[in-house]
Amino acid sequence: MPQLDIVFIMMVYTWTWMSLMIMTWKIQKMTMNSVPETNNTLMNKTKHMPTLPWT
Repeated sequence: MPQLDIVFIMMVYTWTWMSLMIMTWKIQKMTMNSVPETNNTLMNKTKHMPTLPWT
């Protein structure tokens, strides 16, 4: 059943993407408290990150 494979790949992809976003958000929160300059660079970098087509 190839459809099951697609669903599994989508789930893994979404989960990885979510964990990446949570990680970057945590880093941003940490750097925001200590160095504002670093936070600005991180924000600019995340803007260029590819987003999911369905969001």
